Amino acid sequence: MKTIPITIRRMMLLSVTAFLLTVPTLRADTEDRIKKSFTVTGEGQLLLRADRGSVEVGTTDGDKIEVEVIRTVKHAKAGKAADIFKNHEVTFSQRGNDIEIRADNQPKLKSMWNDLWRQFQVRYVINVPRKFNLDLKTAGGSITVADLTGKLRGETSGGNLRFGRVQGPVWGKSSGGSIEVVEAGGKLDAETSGGSIRITKASADARLKTSGGNIRVGESVSKLDARTSGGSIRIEKATAEVAAHTAGGDIEIESAAGAVDASTSGGSITFRLSAQPKGDCRGETSGGNINVYLADNLGFNLDAKTSGGRVVTDLPVTVQGEHKSSSLHGKLNAGGPNLTLRTSGGSIHLKKL
Repeated sequence: MKTIPITIRRMMLLSVTAFLLTVPTLRADTEDRIKKSFTVTGEGQLLLRADRGSVEVGTTDGDKIEVEVIRTVKHAKAGKAADIFKNHEVTFSQRGNDIEIRADNQPKLKSMWNDLWRQFQVRYVINVPRKFNLDLKTAGGSITVADLTGKLRGETSGGNLRFGRVQGPVWGKSSGGSIEVVEAGGKLDAETSGGSIRITKASADARLKTSGGNIRVGESVSKLDARTSGGSIRIEKATAEVAAHTAGGDIEIESAAGAVDASTSGGSITFRLSAQPKGDCRGETSGGNINVYLADNLGFNLDAKTSGGRVVTDLPVTVQGEHKSSSLHGKLNAGGPNLTLRTSGGSIHLKKL
């Protein structure tokens, strides 16, 4: 077996050493934590205005508000990380039972914003009394809130909203994520430009709007207005009037006891009426079928017409005017509110519930 001469081995060792010296040393993450505690004597409000970062709010039965701000600089030298922390100002104030937290970048950090965007991360971990009001806004992360009794406002420009059972009005807005609410006991207003909306239960009037996703509602007790420009709408149970409009998907209402107004430009419509609504009902689509399921005892003035299919009924209709395969006008039972159905690209079918 040939051996490598000592001179060549020394040259190889020097080359490897020189190469290793030129490789940058992996830099560890640098973390900074700010902790604050406040005592309150009753219901108040926590206001948060953050330039970036995720927000996690839990609730307790106590009378204290605990705040921890976790700031992390990824893969930066210690001196650079310290400079970032110094120029990211977080302030706290208390006035009675109201707490205010504000975080913003100072001018020096703003001038380096593009380079530091991916390196600097912030997370807010907060605990408040269960009966409290929240007004939360962040420009760069998700917001999560546990079960709460009080008013809740949450807004983010770059993340999701996740709310538990809230016994009070809820307002949520996201420009880049989805919205999920387990229960809203008061008026609900949810809007997003970049995700889906899912509501398990809305106990008061609800307005839902998204430009880029689906809408799912488990139960709606009061008036519901759901609109999306880029997805489908599915409602399991609605005991009051429903307006559902989409430009890009199907609409399905499994059980409705109030008036239904449903329209889509790119899908089918299906709804089931289990009780007599007080107002008129409408279903209109340009690109699919319409299926309406009705209980035997419901009364309507029917006006159904299609340009691309047939109108079929499994229920007795007292026909008014000329009967055609593409249209049907008449009374269901003794008549009642108007039931108007229109499609340009499919059939209409009335079925027994």
